[in-house]
Amino acid sequence: MVIAEQRIIQNADAPPSAESVALAKLIERHRSEYDFYVERAKADGVRDAADLPAFPKKTVVFSMSEYVSAALELARYEPDEDGGVIAEVPGLNGALTQGETYEEARANLIEVIEEGIVIDLQTGFPIPKLPNVAMDVDNETDTAPIA
Repeated sequence: MVIAEQRIIQNADAPPSAESVALAKLIERHRSEYDFYVERAKADGVRDAADLPAFPKKTVVFSMSEYVSAALELARYEPDEDGGVIAEVPGLNGALTQGETYEEARANLIEVIEEGIVIDLQTGFPIPKLPNVAMDVDNETDTAPIA
């Protein structure tokens, strides 16, 4: 379905819908994850969207700003060999980025953390728990907090 939306953008005579543009941008920004899931679906013999297993429905209630603040408290910043700054949150999968300055690296890290949460919510993956962040989660297996 995402591929069909991408073709609509490329072949449409009328302007593309906001949803088509958003889907195409999501594919562009997260191409490696998209390719991973496409290959996995092929390996599992999925031929149609109806064959995909349904993601478990769950409710997650938490404060995004508290989550990001807690993640930033765990962040590590190191200079790289080109004079820039590498920023990461150890234990938070995918929370690694860089910038030319500390401020840019921190801003990029915030964006990466927020995008990771959105992707986890969209795909049904559990959101990693962080210390001092209250999360009310229904229908999800418990994960250990990041230390």
